[in-house]
Amino acid sequence: MTINKIEIQNSTGDIYYPHTSSDVVKHGTNSTVKAELDKLPATYLRAAQYQAGNNGYLKLSNGDIEYWAIGIVNGGSNETAQFTFSLPSGLFKSVNNVLITIANSANVYGVVTANSTTSVTVHLRATVHGGGLGVGLTGIHLRVRGV
Repeated sequence: MTINKIEIQNSTGDIYYPHTSSDVVKHGTNSTVKAELDKLPATYLRAAQYQAGNNGYLKLSNGDIEYWAIGIVNGGSNETAQFTFSLPSGLFKSVNNVLITIANSANVYGVVTANSTTSVTVHLRATVHGGGLGVGLTGIHLRVRGV
């Protein structure tokens, strides 16, 4: 099928731009401009929310989904701690990789366990005895990539 792109002009060369609504303008063979635009807010708004300090996700061009979560660690004297992040239900069919960044963490390290497509557990340990996990630790940034 050939798609013709047309331009509307009068006899003096003035171009007229027809007005229509996005729900009747075709995009590809099986979609409309409105349907494609409706997909954008869920992707880009959530990414912007994450940048503002909230959880969010971004659909990547290769079909993967990247999900971010921020967890705040409360002060305490324990040298070990465990935190579980709940992932949005139905977001992932499978998890490809998990990455954590521990904010202000000169004396803390973490081990990540991807328990399932609905939760990720982070095990933390303080390397300085007596200081505990509350010293110098302000939060955990979690990044999960999957499909």
